[in-house]
Amino acid sequence: MLIAAHSISGGVLGELVGNPVAAFIGAFLLHFVLDWLPHYDTTDDGVFTLRQIAFIIFDAIIAALIILFVIGFSFTTHQLFFWGALGGIFPDIIENLLIRNDEPIYGNLGLSFHRFHVSVHLAQPGAIAGIGMQLIVVVISLFAYYSIAK
Repeated sequence: MLIAAHSISGGVLGELVGNPVAAFIGAFLLHFVLDWLPHYDTTDDGVFTLRQIAFIIFDAIIAALIILFVIGFSFTTHQLFFWGALGGIFPDIIENLLIRNDEPIYGNLGLSFHRFHVSVHLAQPGAIAGIGMQLIVVVISLFAYYSIAK
């Protein structure tokens, strides 16, 4: 999944659970559920290419803009959204800190986490269908936020 889908759905979950620790942990676990859905990732055979880096930066900017629009630039009143968004992307942060070129940096811990994270990913559809699935996740998340959390 892209940063936008993980961070927005995690942020919405954070607002719904009402506790920063539960927001982070719940969104962390939600990450793996979302990765189980067919989706598009930015992988280029496990190597960070210029194209992949540009796509990740674009994705992060889009996620930040949507989040800022949703929370109205008010981090003090939306800390739960922040903790949920951080929890939602944290498994990918861990993955990128523990793994380089499909090799674990930190021994068994990195390898175990990597194997689990990879195991929840199903076969990826093409870019259009995969990004479409993520747009559906974002729309459902935003709908939940505006209809339930407010």
